[in-house]
Amino acid sequence: MLAERYASAYAAFEITDLGESSERAQKAYEHESVPVAIYAMTELLDKQKTAEQVGETAFESRHMISIDLMLTHARLAKLYSEAGQTNLSAQHFAEALRYARADSNLAVTNQNTLMDFVAKIDRVAK
Repeated sequence: MLAERYASAYAAFEITDLGESSERAQKAYEHESVPVAIYAMTELLDKQKTAEQVGETAFESRHMISIDLMLTHARLAKLYSEAGQTNLSAQHFAEALRYARADSNLAVTNQNTLMDFVAKIDRVAK
């Protein structure tokens, strides 16, 4: 019983930390220079990958983790493209599309539809 409470408290801490990191990364993406935004998004990506390894919790489903990873990879691809780092941009586009294609409901099939989807999400987020 005590172990379950600790596990639940730890999961709550992790989701709070992930949420704060997401908020910082989004603000950097919207308002900071490209290098600062890349740094913040990369930190977020590391935390999202950890969440993916942990798997589904009471606070976050696998589906949401996957969508978050897709969005972060897509945003990093865009930022790296703006920075002229085409190889890193292509790597992140490929990863974003891999996550997008895993969700047939998204109808994201290529780089253009991916970036249209991200642009819509970004407009709503503002």
